[in-house]
Amino acid sequence: MKRFPLLSLALALAASATPVVAQQLEIHVINVGQGLSVFVKSPTGTRFLVDGANPGDGNAIVRPYLTSQGVTDLDYSVCTHWHTDHMGGLDEVFNGGFKPNVAAFDRGDTNKPSNPEVTGYMNAVSGVRQIATIGQTIALGGGATAQITTVNGQYLTGSVDPTSSGQEENSRSISLVLRYGDFDCYIGGDVTANADGSTANVEGPSSLAIGQCEVAISAHHGSPTSSSATVVSAINPSFVVHSCGDANPYQHPAKQTINAWNTLAATRVQWSTTEGDTNNGSGGFNPVEGHVVIKSDGNRFTVTRSSGSEVLDFATFEQPGATVGVGDLAVSEVLVNPAASSDLYGEWFELVNVDAAERDLAGVKVTSGAKTFTIASHLLLAPSERIVIGVDGNRTRNGNVFEHLGAPWENFGLADTTSSILVKTPTNSTIETVGWGTGGFPVTSGVSAERRVLTNAPTASNFAAATSAWAGADLGTPGEANDAEVPACPSPVPYGTGKITSQFGQPTVLWSGTPSLLTNDFEIVLNEGVPNKPCIAFWGTQSAALPFYNGTLYVKPPVVRFGVTVIDSVGDASYSVPVDASMAGTTRYYQFWMRDPAQPDGTSVGLSNGLAVTFCPLPPVGLAAGDVIVTEVMKDPAFVADSVGEWLELYNNSSQTLDLEGWTLRDDGGEAHTLVNGGAGLVLGPGDFLVLGASTNTGVNGGIPVAYAWSGFHLDDTDDELVLVAPGGLEVERIAYSTAGWPSTPGAALNLNPGLFDGFLNDLPGSWCDAQTTIAGSTDKGTPGAPNTACP
Repeated sequence: MKRFPLLSLALALAASATPVVAQQLEIHVINVGQGLSVFVKSPTGTRFLVDGANPGDGNAIVRPYLTSQGVTDLDYSVCTHWHTDHMGGLDEVFNGGFKPNVAAFDRGDTNKPSNPEVTGYMNAVSGVRQIATIGQTIALGGGATAQITTVNGQYLTGSVDPTSSGQEENSRSISLVLRYGDFDCYIGGDVTANADGSTANVEGPSSLAIGQCEVAISAHHGSPTSSSATVVSAINPSFVVHSCGDANPYQHPAKQTINAWNTLAATRVQWSTTEGDTNNGSGGFNPVEGHVVIKSDGNRFTVTRSSGSEVLDFATFEQPGATVGVGDLAVSEVLVNPAASSDLYGEWFELVNVDAAERDLAGVKVTSGAKTFTIASHLLLAPSERIVIGVDGNRTRNGNVFEHLGAPWENFGLADTTSSILVKTPTNSTIETVGWGTGGFPVTSGVSAERRVLTNAPTASNFAAATSAWAGADLGTPGEANDAEVPACPSPVPYGTGKITSQFGQPTVLWSGTPSLLTNDFEIVLNEGVPNKPCIAFWGTQSAALPFYNGTLYVKPPVVRFGVTVIDSVGDASYSVPVDASMAGTTRYYQFWMRDPAQPDGTSVGLSNGLAVTFCPLPPVGLAAGDVIVTEVMKDPAFVADSVGEWLELYNNSSQTLDLEGWTLRDDGGEAHTLVNGGAGLVLGPGDFLVLGASTNTGVNGGIPVAYAWSGFHLDDTDDELVLVAPGGLEVERIAYSTAGWPSTPGAALNLNPGLFDGFLNDLPGSWCDAQTTIAGSTDKGTPGAPNTACP
């Protein structure tokens, strides 16, 4: 999710003793499959490793990962216990140049097994080995610490006999808590909680002594022996991570464990490094298939995954974000009946923050049918940011949707017929209800319903069927702007100050309605004018601050005047502003002038302040691959140099007018240019051509009518790719030319045969030939901006 502004150093020091924002505690849950390895970097750079996974993983995974993070050595390590999926790779890490400089902690020699891995570890830590003691705190620097919270059955306030356990070695495991400011992270090792009735209950009483933590790296890879109801209630995290292996034979993460951390009463963000055992009936969590990185400044924390670009922001429990209120959230998209997956896995809906400030989702309640779940995670949502809430996060079976939050597994769903989603605030005030079926939007299999105007009521008419396919083959835009969504409409902005009237008022321009073609209810309103006197309003396309009748003219001439009206008895007047399509996305500046015969300065003129109004953009058009195609390419001009003479021609193959500003032209070799035209647009009508090139100067580019010049981009003479990407990532066009089978004559543009203007056919070299028409004033050949000539 989004970042937050940095406090000045002085303000930060004055406000609290919390570490400076720039300093962060980093926690890396390394994806080692069925094992555990966690790398920690303190705010001051102290390096700390908890476990090293299986034999072989130290060399194959852990050491390379540390190197990729710029780590050259370690200061501390903890071996949680003597099981080889935790300590088996540590000797490889240490012997490979990462032996701890200060101390390597382990649980000691009590009932220590004898095997090559333990022997290798003992040899590798010679000289730095220390036995961990309960409650021991390791200072990591910058105020960050690591505290030993269980070891050999002992916990901070008592002990349990680990020999009574069916898994004695696990019950002896070290667990620990990382602390930094108001941020706490629990690392459970393999400590047991008797959650399945077969082990010693060490984790339960230990968790009561530890208390609430923002993050829990679950004990024993999400096994049912750990993470009991007591543990879940006491630790009460916002974010849970399970480190386990794909298709492991241990049922990790277990359905019982997943459902313990994620209930109707307290629904949490829950990730796993892999899919885990897919035959154990478990689901609802998000298998990210990669490393998980958690970073905190002591006040908040973020979570990312190595296999994707998503960033989730969280508040700490001690410093929660602003609570969600009525009107702050909107249900922006719903997939009721997926076709690419079953309903059990593929249902989801999307929430968006429609407020102007960040909101904390903790406490928000969601109801569909007979089931209600309450979000327990302090998940932060920035203005206009979206989250996807689904019934299962496994992308191999949910239609390839990245869900930010999983609903309680098998305990929440969306009925295919007539039903609704009800969203409430933490205080049970209704935010909104979105319905489908009878009285709501229609349900189409494999197609999500997308909200048109996020801030308008969630009526059936305000939803439209999605038209874009994502990687899962269903239609929708999970986590992205909707196909038919009207872009956000900025509020009008008053500026300047009005000239004080003879009535001692200060005329001000206000407004009512929304400056949108969809509503067409926008009015500009004069407040505190001179009662019962005539006035006019006027507008222009630029603002100003010019002396005018002892006041200020806030609109730069030339201006357009409205007709004369009369201010009412309380000093108000208004004008309706009809909105047409040409105004969408443009800005106009408004001001009022009025008669004021008693004006002390003798000018008889009153003036308001100014009002800047940006009219709402139109809804985006539905795009498809092939709507815009490349029809000519001058890759090797002969009349002028390549640096000024290269160009290509685009053709609108659709039935709608398209604005290409904001689109990206790129190749596969790292060159890319985003089309930016100062907001004026690059409009391409149906059946029209648009020429892009290296230069718009016809005096030097060979007389080519280039409408837009690129930078940081060029056309290779032998082979290159031309890729056109619309905002949102849709690849609308791609050709890849070369000298193999493609025409390649210097001075002749690649010419697409006019009968083959198609997004597929223009990929084929046989659809192209050398241009035959000589360009006026040049010896080169082509028809830039005009219909192509037929190939011989």
